[in-house]
Amino acid sequence: MALGIWAQSPPPPPGLAGPQMYAGLVITGQVGAIYQVLYTTNLQEAASWQVLTNITLPFSPYVLLDWDSPGSPKRFYQAIYNPDPARLVYIPAGSFTLGSPNSEPDRETDEGPQTQVFFTRAFFMSKTEVSQGDYLNVISNNPSFFTGNNSRPVEQVSWTDATNYCALLTARERQAGRIDYQWHYRLPTEAEWEYACRAGSTTRYSFGDDLTEIRLGNYAWFDANASSSPQTVASKIPNPWGLFDMHGNLWEWCADWYAAAYPGGPRTHPTGPQTGTYKVLRGGAYNSNRLLCRSANRHYASPTERLPNIGFRVVLAPVSP
Repeated sequence: MALGIWAQSPPPPPGLAGPQMYAGLVITGQVGAIYQVLYTTNLQEAASWQVLTNITLPFSPYVLLDWDSPGSPKRFYQAIYNPDPARLVYIPAGSFTLGSPNSEPDRETDEGPQTQVFFTRAFFMSKTEVSQGDYLNVISNNPSFFTGNNSRPVEQVSWTDATNYCALLTARERQAGRIDYQWHYRLPTEAEWEYACRAGSTTRYSFGDDLTEIRLGNYAWFDANASSSPQTVASKIPNPWGLFDMHGNLWEWCADWYAAAYPGGPRTHPTGPQTGTYKVLRGGAYNSNRLLCRSANRHYASPTERLPNIGFRVVLAPVSP
């Protein structure tokens, strides 16, 4: 038996519609819109949702059956309005521990104190760092130092450049009717970034502790394998939620001002200090050592800084959390 979930347009993800005596769900929503159908066998684990299929809704309501369901263990389903499933990954609501424990090897002092973070709403994050082609498509110029391949991530963008890109992308997508006015593109908060990077993990990297450093090269472009330049996005293995280059390739701007310590205690949708001098950078880069690519590692720069090892990725989220 599966739980049917009624999809709504636009998101956030809908609530349970009640039990159905078949493997599938009923979708009600905007005809012609794209819905991403996900399933899990464990409703208690936010990181366990997997993509079953994408569907352009032909009529509403629409019954979708999962003919490949094994029957046991039981699958549960939800349908999420996703305006761009080729580029955006659904990040479920949930909670995690921000920062690293004192026992983590190579830990730095600004990675604590560990803080319990709660997200009451899901959001979307771009699968990759914004590429040079993506940037050109919105801004009509390419500021990058490493040109010649538009599938490389855009770099030499300041925090201000990145937020301007988000504003222009939001305006374009609203005008085209692909997103509702209650949603917008923006930079991830630092907490959102680490939550998405970890994807349910509590280890040094999203794929494990890797204390012998033999697996990092499968997931990241960093100083040991990147040949001193950023590489094509999505050319390494993604993390468990389908996000590429969360470790390495380019440092990524976050929305938050940098603070040398976390607040500690439980927090819901934290956004960092109200003012500051530097903006947060996350993830490490092509010229970073392996330790800087850890999930909890933090860096920062002036919001006007433009460097060839700094880029960004976007989230699509409600205007008000």
